[in-house]
Amino acid sequence: MGTGISLFIKKTPDGGPFTVFIDEQFVNLHDSFSDQRERVEILITDTQPEASHSLAIVNGGGRVVVEGVRIFGKPVLKGPPGWISIFPNSGMTTRETDYINIVLNANRLMPGVYGEQIVFTSNGGEADVEVFLEVATVTQTRFLDVHRYLAGSDYIFSTNPQAEASRLQGYRHLGIAFRLFSPGTPGTTDFFRWFNPAKGDHFYSSDPSGSAKSPAGYLFEGSIGNIATFRLAGTRELYRWVHPGKGVHFFTTDQGGEGLGKKGYRFDGIAGFVR
Repeated sequence: MGTGISLFIKKTPDGGPFTVFIDEQFVNLHDSFSDQRERVEILITDTQPEASHSLAIVNGGGRVVVEGVRIFGKPVLKGPPGWISIFPNSGMTTRETDYINIVLNANRLMPGVYGEQIVFTSNGGEADVEVFLEVATVTQTRFLDVHRYLAGSDYIFSTNPQAEASRLQGYRHLGIAFRLFSPGTPGTTDFFRWFNPAKGDHFYSSDPSGSAKSPAGYLFEGSIGNIATFRLAGTRELYRWVHPGKGVHFFTTDQGGEGLGKKGYRFDGIAGFVR
């Protein structure tokens, strides 16, 4: 929603070309290749009418890493002192990937778009990171209870067991595992379900294509609700586990995998954030 958008991408030696469309109309061809790893901002358009628009990125080969966007058309407001905080604000890390927690306090913010620039200083140099959020009119968020069922080694999650009664025949109800968000909740996206009848295994992902984590042979069964794509207030991680030998999956909010590591399962990442 706005008059334009720019992309923050990471150029890498294994990057490649990609095409950009606005409202299904061709805009430009860009390239994410570079001999050196670098982050750049690419202006896509800033001349659109103030309205809702769709951005499509088509990969032409190679690796395209999109790290963020900047939306044009709405004035960026400054929050009051103390509306943003960071922890830890200093320290040392030896890991390739690490995390900084940015906490935004929207209690005193009127509806609008707010932004702030965070400066990272290290022995590797200095970098600026822009943080934006939109405070919308308060609405009541609706949560969906996710029921877990088991048959053999196959776990199926359902937010509407009554409508799926025939599909759940032969499965044993294990209770409510967690809660998803209702469609349209800001900061969330569809959480899709697939089933492999040959393996008797259900797979879940926020990626509509199933991503590379989902092997071939899975049948798409649709969305069961919305999952948060980042840590919203009151959410927790939904962990994905996989059994390499059997090729079956297990999803849980228990970081230890509910003890399935002793049965040959291994940790396979975070599927998203749930209540």
